Amino acid sequence: MATKPMFDHPQANYEFMAREQMGLGDDWHLKSIAAAVMIDLEDKIEGLEANSDLDDAERWQGLDVSGATLAWLPDGLELITMKRQVEGEVQVKAGFVQTKQGRPDS
Repeated sequence: MATKPMFDHPQANYEFMAREQMGLGDDWHLKSIAAAVMIDLEDKIEGLEANSDLDDAERWQGLDVSGATLAWLPDGLELITMKRQVEGEVQVKAGFVQTKQGRPDS
């Protein structure tokens, strides 16, 4: 269960919301927040992974996201990435987190 932050600090509040909604403990920390996602990114990655002529470094160099089309997330929804370190290994989890409560009249 996530511990509510003692102070009204934006990063602490995002971490709390992410921990609570993603079911993470207090050892998880904010890595990134995105208000938009790249369209077709998964297809680009799959295409590069399918090319057996490329090694890992060449695959990632071939992933060009400059000028990528972005899809903006609805207001109050963020893609949040969290990380923690366990015995020297960094673990990462990402998920969509509701950051604003819906209006009662909507």
